[in-house]
This record gives sequence, structure tokens and C-alpha cells, in this order.
Amino acid sequence: MVALGVNLIFVILAVLSIAVTVPKGGGSRDLDEAAASPAPPSQLPPDEAKAAVLQRLAALPLADLERIEKQATLQELAKLDTDLLERLLEKHRE
Repeated sequence: MVALGVNLIFVILAVLSIAVTVPKGGGSRDLDEAAASPAPPSQLPPDEAKAAVLQRLAALPLADLERIEKQATLQELAKLDTDLLERLLEKHRE
């Protein structure tokens, strides 16, 4: 009986401490406000023109796609400094 009495006193103390310490509104400080999502924003689908180009490229044979890739690489190389390109050519010729 003594153990049940002590248990009842602890239950009453626990309920009182919860009622006093938990703020009204269920403990939420920012009611009706959504927290910012840590996820990145979703990507938009490609527009119709880009989808059409991709569809045409998908129909090309692999050899043509590789040639297009080489041309794009050469165009990027053309943007480099002339001195750097000359040094690259010298190393390649050695």
C-alpha cells in the first residue's frame, strides 16, 4: 500500500510539472508556420525546344554523337589562351 501511495504521489508530481512547463498550444512556438525545407528545389523539366533537340540527337548513330562531342571539345579549347595552346601542342609533339 505504501508503494502504491508513493507511486501516486510521483504521478501527481509528473502531471503538475508537465502542466506547468509545457506552453499552451501543444508546445509549438510557431503555430500555422511551415518550417523551411532542407531539400533543394525541384528541377524544372526541359522546355519543348530542348526536348526536341534531345530527341533528334537520340536518333543519331554513336559515331555522329562522338564527332559532335569532339567538335564541342575543340570549341572549348579554342577559348583557351594562345600561349597555353602552343605549350600543349609542343608537349604533344614530343
